Amino acid sequence: LYGFAMTSKSISDGSSLFRSQRALYTVIGAVAGCFFPAGALLIDAFLHDFQYSLFVLPLRNPIHFVIFSAPLVMGFMARLAGIREDRIRGQQERLEEAHKNLTTRAGEMRDIMRNIREGILTINRDYSINQEYSDFLEDIFAASSLAGRQFLDLIYAAHKTDERKALAEYLDILFTNQTTSEAVLKELNPVKHFELARYETRGEVRVRYLLFDFVRIVIQGALDKVMVIVQDRTDEVVREKQRVQEQMEHSEELERIASLINVPVDDINRLVLKSESLIAIMEGFFNEAGAEHAQVRTRLAEILADLHSLKGESRLYRLASLATIIHAIEEKIRTFQSHGPEASDEQDLNLKMDIMFSVSRYKLYVGEIKDTRDRLFERAREQQQHSVGMHPLMEEFMPRLIEFHRELGSMIEALPEHGERSVPRSNGDWTGALDDLLRESMAELHDRGEIRRIHPLQVDSELASENMASLSALRPAIIHLLQNALVHGIETPEERQAAGKSSEGNIRLLLRRVDDTYRITVEDDGAGINLERIKAVLRRQKHPDAAQLDQLQINDAIRIIFHSGFSSAENVSTVAGRGIGMDAVRRLVRQYHGKISVTNRPGRGLAVALIIPTEAIGKQGAADESVNY
Repeated sequence: LYGFAMTSKSISDGSSLFRSQRALYTVIGAVAGCFFPAGALLIDAFLHDFQYSLFVLPLRNPIHFVIFSAPLVMGFMARLAGIREDRIRGQQERLEEAHKNLTTRAGEMRDIMRNIREGILTINRDYSINQEYSDFLEDIFAASSLAGRQFLDLIYAAHKTDERKALAEYLDILFTNQTTSEAVLKELNPVKHFELARYETRGEVRVRYLLFDFVRIVIQGALDKVMVIVQDRTDEVVREKQRVQEQMEHSEELERIASLINVPVDDINRLVLKSESLIAIMEGFFNEAGAEHAQVRTRLAEILADLHSLKGESRLYRLASLATIIHAIEEKIRTFQSHGPEASDEQDLNLKMDIMFSVSRYKLYVGEIKDTRDRLFERAREQQQHSVGMHPLMEEFMPRLIEFHRELGSMIEALPEHGERSVPRSNGDWTGALDDLLRESMAELHDRGEIRRIHPLQVDSELASENMASLSALRPAIIHLLQNALVHGIETPEERQAAGKSSEGNIRLLLRRVDDTYRITVEDDGAGINLERIKAVLRRQKHPDAAQLDQLQINDAIRIIFHSGFSSAENVSTVAGRGIGMDAVRRLVRQYHGKISVTNRPGRGLAVALIIPTEAIGKQGAADESVNY
């Protein structure tokens, strides 16, 4: 009865008989226990000829009480066993459910890791990659399996020793220094923005732009692993680069249009022709092989001098992008020049390819100048055709109106309150833009921490307009002399005040015609040529005659200044620092059979005069070695 009562209770509680071991075991125990009293009754009845009542049997013999309690005892004990079995089964079911959930979640995680466009992996203390990682990483790194590989080998090739060392030091900080803040770790991350180049099957190079983020995994207070999150930012970076490229092309287009509008077309055409000629020379030179080292150095010096001159003209014409391109070529050629004959063929080939890439960019930009020029001319012709029907009064007064506009602009620029850019532009010549060039050079020096202050450029010209047009061929030399006066001549405001001078320096350009020669003089009130400083620079540059520098005289020092490679500037920029400008002046003057006269006033300034025969202007002669310094 007890067993059946427990079974009924389990069923009434909503439990199935076969799901509840407690009820099932109770029934079995109770039923099994019933065999004891049943057997006892049968035996006792058999012995007494069935003359006793069932209800008085236990009271007649105490052992009957024990026998008749067997169903209760066995049912109760079986119930305890059933309860234990239910608990074990419940734990098993919970474990199975948890395992099922984990399996399901692991499958979901694998699906997520397979489909997300981010890479996730974990690395151990020995920098090895664990088994679990997103399949996306196999596509990124072009590998069939990453498990067990070294993270350093995955990121950098073996020859990238410096980069591998930096990344290893960063990983060591991640694993050993748990006190370092996340902000500091993000700042120290050497692969925060990483450019990964991989060769495709067809020999093409595919570049991916990746973002690496490192997260430390701490379990029970101890660092266990480091999780690496890799984001592929290629699409975003490419779009941003395209946007920047389009913006740069637009800015360059505006720059070219402004230059073509403000600069005489003949000057632009001359710049284009010089550039095309020099590009052809560089293409021929860097594509040939087998030249002697001495011949190579001579030709490189000539190329550098021409590049430096063209860079100065580009800056004068406000073609800043072109000046930047030419400056980059200068830097690469100087690197090639510094290698010398001991450089390997592979190094030379790589440098030449790098130079030719920049030359191609130079060639492309010159072509864009020509295209912009042609489009402007075409637009001007169209406007001229449309203006055929202009009113007679407009046709009569338009030229006078344009002339009045020019005169008004000159008057405004000559006003004192117009600021530092108020340079008198006599005879409508090209010298007015020179002061703007000096201002730009001064701003670049300021950005590098080299402070210079000068008054507006003083231009003193006694030449007629046709003579000024003839001297335009000497503009590169004038630009070099002006920049040399600013960088090497004019002192810092503190140095000038300490020497009892005004904090602002003065630079003058004098243009004269004396008999059958043009005399172009650039003078400043700076420090002049310091012989001891020249000696110190030569010693630092390990000049071949360093042992004889004690006997060096000022005239010898001036000659050295006008040769390629010498510069007293401490930093290299688009303004100065490569020792090319004064060599370019010497070559240009020699090209026109001229002479250079230098007047040095130590502590008070320097004057450099270019003396050019008038008949040589416009007619390029052969080289003349008799240059008077």
